[in-house]
This record gives sequence, structure tokens and C-alpha cells, in this order.
Amino acid sequence: MTGGLIRIVLSFVFLCMVLALSIHSALAQADENSLFVYVFDEDGMFFSGATVRLDYGPMDGERSSIGTSYTAMGPAEFHNLSPGTYTITVSGYGYLPAYQEFLKESGVQGNASLIIQEEPAGATGSARIALFEKYAPQTKQYILNGYIELLDPAVSDDGIPLVVASSGTESGEVIFSDLPVGFYTVQATAPGHISETPTIQINANAETWLPIGMDMAECKELEAGHNGDIKNRHNIILIANDYDNIENFKQRMQEIINLDGYNESGLLSDMPLADYKDRFNVFYVDKLFDSSNFVSGNRLCTEIDRNRQVIRFIFSSYGGGTAALCGGIANVNDVGSENATDLCGGSVKDITSHEFGHSFGCLYDEYSYHHSACAEGGCQLPQYVNCDIANTSVGCPKWCKNTPVSAEELSARVCSTYTSNIDCYAASSEGKPCGWLKDTSTCMNIVSYCYTFTAQYACDFDSYGFCQWSTSQDPYFQANCIPIALDNIDIGKGCESNTGCYKVCQYINWYSSTVASKMKHANLPFGRINSEEIVRRVNKLGYAPLSPYTVSDSGIITYDEVRSDGTISGGILDIDAALENPRVIDAFNSRYGEVPTKQEVLSGYADVVLLAQYHLNKADLTNDGEVDISDTIIVASNFGLTSGFDPVADTNFDGKVDIFDIVFVASRFTDL
Repeated sequence: MTGGLIRIVLSFVFLCMVLALSIHSALAQADENSLFVYVFDEDGMFFSGATVRLDYGPMDGERSSIGTSYTAMGPAEFHNLSPGTYTITVSGYGYLPAYQEFLKESGVQGNASLIIQEEPAGATGSARIALFEKYAPQTKQYILNGYIELLDPAVSDDGIPLVVASSGTESGEVIFSDLPVGFYTVQATAPGHISETPTIQINANAETWLPIGMDMAECKELEAGHNGDIKNRHNIILIANDYDNIENFKQRMQEIINLDGYNESGLLSDMPLADYKDRFNVFYVDKLFDSSNFVSGNRLCTEIDRNRQVIRFIFSSYGGGTAALCGGIANVNDVGSENATDLCGGSVKDITSHEFGHSFGCLYDEYSYHHSACAEGGCQLPQYVNCDIANTSVGCPKWCKNTPVSAEELSARVCSTYTSNIDCYAASSEGKPCGWLKDTSTCMNIVSYCYTFTAQYACDFDSYGFCQWSTSQDPYFQANCIPIALDNIDIGKGCESNTGCYKVCQYINWYSSTVASKMKHANLPFGRINSEEIVRRVNKLGYAPLSPYTVSDSGIITYDEVRSDGTISGGILDIDAALENPRVIDAFNSRYGEVPTKQEVLSGYADVVLLAQYHLNKADLTNDGEVDISDTIIVASNFGLTSGFDPVADTNFDGKVDIFDIVFVASRFTDL
């Protein structure tokens, strides 16, 4: 990629970031205390995407930082400035830094302009980095037992951010010299501290100073004597967010985790985990966090996190329960009372187990958000174990072997004989999809009722909440207007014991194995399918199951989505080559704690989606076969987030979307 084209791409990306995060204060009130900095290239063109730093003090003297702004849609802006001498530093990807000393006069709006030049080929710079105790910034108390790694996101085409330099901090400040210009990720760790991963920009012929303040934190046993070897157990780390007392937090966690109970509420007393509590270590971080200093993306308790067998639970005194699917991180609202429940009737203990089902068990919700249907063009087979599909040929084929009850049979079942609301809904116990239309006091067959709507608006808004429009024809109902739910009607045939095929699992056109489990209502048991998957992952750091695939004698697999007619459209993946790919190795270590063997792939115990994604092209975030501006937009729209972001935007699994991810994607454009 040429420097000019990189600048164009990154300029566009910076513009997206500015719009998304409101970094640029376009509406700020300009007055006599403001300074506007205009940046131009050597051709006199306005330079979009420059980073402008303002320090108070002369270029050759002591300076203090005022702040940073950007030239995305106009000049960089600084407001509420006092009169005095300032130093302006301008940098841009692929350009030499530019400096200017500026005298801000009293009562006069300041305007400055700088020209930046393209950096010469092979330009290098250096970094000076030190770790400090964050609680003592004025004394600059060095951390002398830390370790610093410098990673370059664009150093290798295989996608792994390789370590280009590293050093201990015994001498205080660490110098890294002769670094090619560009952006690097710094990984800073120290015993008893929260590790940090800031980004540093190396400029040509310049030294970049990066002081890193580190918070102290220690992982302690929740229950004395329970924990064992961190390498042979799954490690749960409990983090206090917005609590006022660490001892109160510890006592509360002892209640919620419940290491002493059996077959009762509490994460490790609830079944099936009650039989496997000795497979888990439970730690809590002896530090209180709040919304202003919480660092969920940073690694806590480094010696444990490096083992990558960690499940983090973040307990807040406000908010709700959420979890990263297979991501090992869950957020649980602790309202402080076991009498309080969520909307689905679950206590805090129940909600904790539900979120554990997501983060550790890789289990989907078995209810539907906003009654949404899965992807247009037909539903691919759900990657994770507890949701399945149904069409005219199969109904929950993961655990049911025979052709399902047909939609035609459901639509023919008589509901009109029921004359009361209660009797109408009770008919579902007889396998009849009946719903009560109160405007006409009629018990109707919901399936046949939805079939009467042939237009989206009527289906969504005139069906009294019984029906939902699917943008493509539903593979089971063979219609666009389909029932939102069928209560407890089982369409499965030939199913394993204690399972069935029940409509709704994450989407209204996916199916679950139970009428309701803990993944639907938190106060219920997990159910057979969910429990077996959790136990499998307890016994061996598990992998998500595969979509159907075929295997050749050479060990090459054909994989892809299952269409509505049950056929498979193939993609090809060489297992041996994929398992030797450093990018694949790092991805599996980051997500699952270990890399699968070839036999585990062939036996259906490895995540073939992850295997394919990281072997073929990790930067293709949209999975359209090309790395282009649409992929950078995904990163840009999530830029700066440390939670709630699109997981694919976090290309290096560091728990945040930052400049590393921007540069990684932009440097791998397909057509360059």
C-alpha cells in the first residue's frame, strides 16, 4: 500500500471515527480564548486526519499537555486557553511530524497553520517508555519489575501482531530504537498491577515519550483453600464495579458463587456445575472500579490471564446482565437482594448462571430479541449447540432424527371449538397452535391466521402481535408471514430423550430443545443439551460445534451454510495448513485456551468457523471475500469502545477497538 493511499484510507476512517464519537467539536463556540490549527500537505491541500497535540510551554523548555484534536472536517480546535506560549505538534500516518511554537495573546483568537511532509522511505524513530505507579504520578515512582512488549499490527501478512521489541523495566525508562514509523501496540505488565495496552505512534527522526501509569490490583482467593493449580483449572475472576466496599463485595460473591452448596442456587452449586466445582478456581480482584476507571478490556491478574482459561464476571450495582458469547466476560447486575428478580423471574444467582451459559458455555439465548428473524436468504445452521433449524425435511437435526411435524399439519389443527381464552391457550398442551383474538372472542389457529397476510405491514402491525414478517420465505412454514411463537408445541420427531424441537431460539425461526431452559428463563434448569455442552467444556476447554461438513481422505474439509432445502454450499479448508497458521494458533489460544488437534477437528470438536476465518483472511470483517473500505467502516464505527462493540472489530482480541485495529485492516486492502 502506498503512503498516499494509506493516508486517503486513514483520513476517511478518521472522519468516520470523528462522526461516530463526536470527537470533533464542530459546534464549539469560537472566541478570543480559542486556537485553530490548520494543517496542509506540501501541495497546499488541506490535510484531513492529522493529529494535533497542544502543550503549554516553549519547544525547548518544560511543557505540560493541554490536549489533542484532529483535522477531520476542518482545523483542529482548542478552547478556553490562557495567554502564553504553546507548542503545537502535528503528526499524520506516513508523514514527518511538524512543530511550531505559538504565542497566544490575550483577547485575540489564535490561528496557526503548519505544513507536513511525507516521510522518506525507510524512515525510523524511537520510543522511550516507562511504567509508573498510577497512585503517585507526581513522584514518578517507577515500576522496576514490569515487562514491556512492542507489537506491530502490520509487520506480517499472516495477521499476527508480532513482538518487534521487548524489555524488562529494571532501569526505569526503556528505549526502543530504529523502529519503522507507524503505530504500535504496547503491552505493559507488572506483578500486582492491572496490565495496560496503549497505542504509540512512532514518527520519523523523533523520539516518542510514553509514560504508562498502572493501577495496583491483586487477585485473591474467594474461599481460602478452594483453589488449585491455575494451569489445570478454569479460573473465574470476579470484578467489583460501583461497589463501595471490597469486603462487602467479597461476601456478596461468596453468596452468589456458593461454593458450599449442592443442587441449589449459586453458580457452582447449580447443576451441572455442582458436580464440577473442583474444576474451577475463583478469585476476586481487591480493587473497586467505577464507570470512570473500569478497564474490562485490560488483563487483570496477569499470571492467571496468561493461562487464557479465564472467565471474568463483572458485578455492578446497576445495569443488567450481559455477556460476550464464548468471550469469557460477563456483566451481572447485583441489586443486593435475593428477593429481587429480573424480567424473566431470575434472581441474581440465576442471572449469573444464565450469563455463564453465554460466556463459558457458548449458548445462545432461547428467547428472541424484538421477535427478529435470522439472516435474509434462509437461516444457516446455528454455530452453537443449543439452537437448531427446521425446514420441510428436518426439525432440530442436531438432536432429532426424523422428518418433523409439518407446518401444513399444524395449520389444519382445529382451534375454533374452544370458546374461552383459558381453554384456547391450554390447547397448546394438545399440540394445537391456538391463540385468542379478543376483539372477536375467537380461538384461532395462529399458523393459518399468519398465512392470510401477504404484505409486511399487515403481517407486522395488523396481526395483533401473533405474526412477524420474514424478509425471505421461512424454510419451515414456506411463507413470509410466520407465527412469532408456538408456546410449548413440539414439532420434533425421533428426538433424544428429554429433548424436542420448540420454536424460538435467539431468532423466531430457530428452534431450541426445550419449552424453556435457563437460557430462556434464568430461574429454570439448563436442560439436557445445555448441560452436556457445559460439562464438555468443563472437562476439556471446549470448542463450538461445527456446521455440517464432509471430510476427504487427505484431511481437507468442505464446509458452509445449510440452505433451506438442506443442501450445503461448499467452501474448502486444508486442516493441516490451517492448524500450522500462527494467526489460527493465536486465535484459538485467545478464545479457547488451546489449539485443537486435527482429530478434534475431524471429530466435530473444533470451531471450524474460527479456523476458516483466521486461516483465510482475518481482515475481511464483512466476509465478502475482499478487504476494503466496508471493513474499515466496521472498525471506525466501533472505535474507542471497550464494551458493547462488534466482536469482529477487535482484530487482536485485546478487549477494545483502537488504532491497532484501524491500521491492521487498512494495511491489508485487497486491491492494493
